[in-house]
Amino acid sequence: YFPIEEAKENVMNFLKPLLNLTPKEQEYIEQFRNNIYKPELLFNDPEIIDRIADHPMAEWKIIQTEQSLSSNDKQFREAVLNKDYPKMAQLNASGYKPSQKVIDEITNDKDIHDYTKIAVNKIFGINAPKKTLNNIKLVESTPEQQPPKNRDKGMNI
Repeated sequence: YFPIEEAKENVMNFLKPLLNLTPKEQEYIEQFRNNIYKPELLFNDPEIIDRIADHPMAEWKIIQTEQSLSSNDKQFREAVLNKDYPKMAQLNASGYKPSQKVIDEITNDKDIHDYTKIAVNKIFGINAPKKTLNNIKLVESTPEQQPPKNRDKGMNI
């Protein structure tokens, strides 16, 4: 018998302090996810930065990610245009996240219905602009347009 849960907890307790990323490390990861390689966020030594600036594995990973995202972005755009919500959910379940460029394109596309944009927001957890009560202007009525008062109870009808 091996106490797997206890072992997991021990490993996590050991690794947790090591896995706390600095703001620069967090920015590096976010940039790399957006296909931007900035080793200067991890290293201060100019010699190291120069040596790894054109690192073949980093360049390969970015190219592979761009190709993969390009294909997924095309599928995503097509699903949005066709209001194919199951396809959007399938892409989300596979780990796909739309790039900021694609989100901006969809947000600004007047041909895509607001309900579809809301669905994209819900499926992918994107905080895209959507219509809310704050976007609605209230119409003020003049006294002539006020509803008549019920004289018996003094209440508006």
